[in-house]
Amino acid sequence: MSESLPMAAPSARAHVAVGLALGAAALGTLLGGRVPLSAFLAVVFVAAYVDLRGLLAPWGHVVTTAIGAIGTAGFLWAGYSGRLELLAGTAAALVVALLVTRVLLHEISDRASGTTEDIAATLAASAVAGVLGAHVLLIRSVPRLGFRAVLAFGLMVIGNDVVAFFAGRLRGRRRLAPTLSPAKTWAGAIAGFATSVIVGLIAGLVWDPPFDLRSGLALGAAMGVLAITGDLVFSGLKRSAGAKASNTYLGPIGGALDAVDSVLFAAPAFYWALRTLAL
Repeated sequence: MSESLPMAAPSARAHVAVGLALGAAALGTLLGGRVPLSAFLAVVFVAAYVDLRGLLAPWGHVVTTAIGAIGTAGFLWAGYSGRLELLAGTAAALVVALLVTRVLLHEISDRASGTTEDIAATLAASAVAGVLGAHVLLIRSVPRLGFRAVLAFGLMVIGNDVVAFFAGRLRGRRRLAPTLSPAKTWAGAIAGFATSVIVGLIAGLVWDPPFDLRSGLALGAAMGVLAITGDLVFSGLKRSAGAKASNTYLGPIGGALDAVDSVLFAAPAFYWALRTLAL
């Protein structure tokens, strides 16, 4: 049996401090209205794009990286405006812009090294951060129900992460995925899942519509599974790139991608379930 994972005081305090700061910013913008929340999320998701772009390929031209960031913002605008049809058009425009730009850069610099990796990594990172992130904004854009829905979604997923973090360090002994994410434990995963289900239960009891007891429990359970799955999927991407975190500017949390990986992974499922329930 593996050893317990005690909380290292300085690291844990720093992790909690950064997490509280991000949580306060998210809550403040949520209460401030749709526009402040969307602006905050746009900054976070574009930063997550930059993090993921660096993981997928170490080499990239500054021009194509910037175009990818613009493409990510375009995807997010589609989510903010609630116009799903814009996602396909944004993707097509991003592909064309990257291809044309790389041809021009090659003609100017006469250097084609890394072109394929540059385009592929930029497209993939922009699509992941932009399209998945757009679904968070789509949740908030649902008429009359968006505030309640995005609050429930955030509590289900972020609450899962927070409780799993503390439970894993206080009670965790068996590691969940030692290769992908050594800090994750079964105790943390179970506690996080239970938290998502409890939030779903409360949402089903309090926020009808769009939830009732059965749909709240079902969504809570689904988000409980998807939150930990998303964390492990992105951990696998980081491990394949030889990195423990996507970046370092958020201290012990890592980068923006590390902070919102579960949110990105779970958002599409929640949005389409919400549409089924409420639209």
